[in-house]
Amino acid sequence: MTAWTVEREGGIHGRAMNEIKPNTTMIDVRHMQPDEAPAVANLHAHAITEGFLNKLGLRFLACLYRGIQNEPSSHVWIARQENDLVGFCAYTQNVRGLYTRVLRERFVRLAFASLPRSLNPWVLKEVLDTLRYPTKQDDHQLPAAEILSIAVHSQSQGSGIGKRLLETAVSQATADGETEVKVLAGAALAGANRFYLGFGFEKRCEIQQHGHALNAYVKRLQAPSP
Repeated sequence: MTAWTVEREGGIHGRAMNEIKPNTTMIDVRHMQPDEAPAVANLHAHAITEGFLNKLGLRFLACLYRGIQNEPSSHVWIARQENDLVGFCAYTQNVRGLYTRVLRERFVRLAFASLPRSLNPWVLKEVLDTLRYPTKQDDHQLPAAEILSIAVHSQSQGSGIGKRLLETAVSQATADGETEVKVLAGAALAGANRFYLGFGFEKRCEIQQHGHALNAYVKRLQAPSP
């Protein structure tokens, strides 16, 4: 398999990027810094190849991930091996609140960053469908906390980075006091579905997004120890 990637529109999929050194050194997982957003956008574009967000370009992706990291109840973690970015994960405690605040605070920047791609009527239609996503989750009574995206470089597969990033997001949701956290994966992407089931997520329902069926997985969380 190539790059492990999991996101709302994509699921597990990917393509090889530039060569990464063998996994012989320590992996550092920490919060993304603003100047690292372009590298995260580049990994997203290469690894999450089926996602709608790719259609809006690298500048848009970098602006979006800066907005997520800057939002108080959201996080973007990166995994680095020496100087190489080998993975990332984005999480929010409340996806509806994230959409509202990021759009309110970064609408102009996101709009300019997406030009001229967002002028395409088909892309604009998918943008509007994305904005309706929080309402769709309400219809299925899904938890607000969500793991938005995970990607691992193709050359770092099998090193446990994806699992470590997922554990980081789940631990954050637990620390936030959430009782459940969700993630969505393409119904046709067997690897993504196995990945989440193996981590203790359970399928709650199926959602249609951009004309594709997505499985909504939910993990019940234990309260943190006193």
